[in-house]
Amino acid sequence: MTGGSRGLGFAVARRLAQDGVRVALVARSERGVHDAVTTLRRAGCTAYGRAADVTRADTLRTALDELRCELGTVDLLVNNAGVEGPFGPLWECDPDAWWAAMDTNVRGVLLATHALLPGMLARRTGRIVNLASHAGVHRWPHVSAYSVSKAAVIKLTENLGQELRGTGVHTASLHPGIVLTGFTDAVLAGEADPASWRGRAHVWLRGQIEAGRGVPPEDAADAVAVLARRLTETSSGAYFTTETVTRLANDGAP
Repeated sequence: MTGGSRGLGFAVARRLAQDGVRVALVARSERGVHDAVTTLRRAGCTAYGRAADVTRADTLRTALDELRCELGTVDLLVNNAGVEGPFGPLWECDPDAWWAAMDTNVRGVLLATHALLPGMLARRTGRIVNLASHAGVHRWPHVSAYSVSKAAVIKLTENLGQELRGTGVHTASLHPGIVLTGFTDAVLAGEADPASWRGRAHVWLRGQIEAGRGVPPEDAADAVAVLARRLTETSSGAYFTTETVTRLANDGAP
């Protein structure tokens, strides 16, 4: 689990651990990883963790190799690490900050998948769930870095699903909804200047939450757990929302 020390990532890790899954967390903050692992272990879960930046191939691979030594084989990868990126019209955004969002949100998925997929293929079993967003399938003006990066994650998942046909390894991208944790904490606190582009985006998100469109982290974590169990050859590569995952859980249809 990348980005697993807090927010949605930690909620997913806790949900999987409660199901008896041995979980491994990767996040940039060493303190955050330590605290998350300690919390899970105190709850009786089996958990391990390493601090690593998902954009750094060398340190990420080292962390994953060390976790495999402690954990054993990895049968499920959840790519959750992500950043917002800059807000505002494209021509006003700093190109380096814009590309940094692509680096974390897309390269991070690529590197973690590249490191762990060969082992899954060798065992002919595995699941990869990539956290995406509706921003990747519908325009979100003034949040282009985030939107484009999530579109790339959805398309990467779709292509990988086709490449994995017949291997026993399946993948999916998931839009968890506006999850009421992590990023939305800052939104609800109104930390951004309402006149700024970030602040305007936050005003819209607050309106969505106040209208009851927020998703409890437990519901989003349940969706990941369902995908980990129910993904099949026919649904591999697909883009899911929490609603379509519910249908998958009920009748097995993608």
